[in-house]
Amino acid sequence: MSPCVASLDIVNSSKLTAAKRRKLLAIVEKCMQVLKQESKDLVYEISRGDSIQLLWKKNANEALRQCLWMHMMLLKEGFDMRTGFGVGSISLITKTLATSDGKAFQLSGRCLDAIKNTDNRIAVAFETEALNHEWTVHNIVLNYVLQRTTAPQAVAMALMLQNKTQLEVAKALRIKQPSVHQRLKAGGWVIIQSVVNRFQQIQQ
Repeated sequence: MSPCVASLDIVNSSKLTAAKRRKLLAIVEKCMQVLKQESKDLVYEISRGDSIQLLWKKNANEALRQCLWMHMMLLKEGFDMRTGFGVGSISLITKTLATSDGKAFQLSGRCLDAIKNTDNRIAVAFETEALNHEWTVHNIVLNYVLQRTTAPQAVAMALMLQNKTQLEVAKALRIKQPSVHQRLKAGGWVIIQSVVNRFQQIQQ
């Protein structure tokens, strides 16, 4: 299992009002608390409230699932983010992630830089070149989904990304299970699920 680094930027953060920025920061902090409960070794840093960096050293097989969950948590509240996601070795860990180094950090930064001025929302890169050929396709389909996800779809998929069943999602949202199924189908849940499963297979 290789360590993972995610570099996240909030889309159009400079245009947010003070009230929106406070709401965003509260959501981000809440997300970090949930992720820390799931992955005890997770290390993260928040800069200016609109840039976040995360490092998974051990429980890295869950890293992509957790990143996509965070995408959904923001989308359902009307925010959006870009993620540069690097999977590889770590050569230096310092007191701050900003000064740490290794292939995972380098790949994460490059991925984020590559999509900053595009409509893409996520780019995943591996230290192993053979995997990057495969993930060129996975990146395309992930972006296709994220660019089109509506708030109601994001609500349902966020819960599914926490390993809930459709019945549990229906109960949480106080809607019928067929309505959950429809949201997931329209939102491209089968794509998200397949890509997450493939990532977890690679990281075993």
